[in-house]
Amino acid sequence: NRLIFGDNLLALKALEQEYHGRIKCIFIDPPYNTGSAFEHYDDGLEHSVWLSLMRDRLELLRRLLSIDGSLWITIDDNEVHYLKVLCDEVFGRHNFVIQCTVKRSAPTGHKVINPTPVQVADYVLVYAKDRSSWTYKPQFTERDFDSAYNKFINNFEAGPEGWEIVTLKAALKSYGLTLEQCLDKYPERIIRFAQPNFEGVGKETKDLILKSRKQPSKVFVQERENHADIYLMRGDRILFYKDKMREIDGKRVTGELLTNVWLDIPYQGIANEGGVVFPKGKKPEKLLQRIIDISTEPGDIVLDSFAGSGTTGAVAHKMGRRWIMVELGEH
Repeated sequence: NRLIFGDNLLALKALEQEYHGRIKCIFIDPPYNTGSAFEHYDDGLEHSVWLSLMRDRLELLRRLLSIDGSLWITIDDNEVHYLKVLCDEVFGRHNFVIQCTVKRSAPTGHKVINPTPVQVADYVLVYAKDRSSWTYKPQFTERDFDSAYNKFINNFEAGPEGWEIVTLKAALKSYGLTLEQCLDKYPERIIRFAQPNFEGVGKETKDLILKSRKQPSKVFVQERENHADIYLMRGDRILFYKDKMREIDGKRVTGELLTNVWLDIPYQGIANEGGVVFPKGKKPEKLLQRIIDISTEPGDIVLDSFAGSGTTGAVAHKMGRRWIMVELGEH
């Protein structure tokens, strides 16, 4: 773990001999080029100068990345499109992974007087050193209860051949449970019916769907070796709520696959996170936790050459990753 005090261009050049091809994840939150001077971690350089300074650093960062490593850059709409083209040139357009949108504020305060829709988002550009070698670790976010799951298996233990299916509303009343209690206790009994894609399934499944339609009161089961079993009734597939439950932040909750729109990163109230106040530009620990979780394993090296308040190193440390940070400011 290293904290380097100085200009990040010189620091990256100094790191290259020892760390060439060894860094698994690089996160940078560079100046957004909206108002002051690069060397003091502010921003307001002429556009082409800003791009030149970024290019010099991106070329070094690329050399430091491992073959299966990735670069994550936060930026706003002032430079995001130009930075994308620059990264395409340095990393190769085929190594672009995704652009994520992160909601960082609400449409309140001085922002609402703008003569345009209110800007409340930052963007995260993601590049792989080699897209074919980079592996994505699927992530889930918490969501509200899916109300399409409105049925309940009263006697789950009887097995599919004897299941009695009632409405979820009736079951909650009968068992004297709240929805939250029922989710905690019986997620495998909460179900919904979904029409399968008949043309998109295999012959065995098609045959079972047709059989199921002819015997509507019976539950048919297709057992599969490397996939979840398929349960059918009246030609519809039975989906179980337990398959939507995920462990997120230590809680068993309803989860859905992470998209490229991140609305669940709390920016409000992070001023004293980690005991460090860093006005204008501090990033939430949860943002870094997600990025490090997606792109690394314990023991991997994470680099941040615009360290700011040190959030990257703090989160990497808590997650059992090694870290290198570079910062010019004396804070």
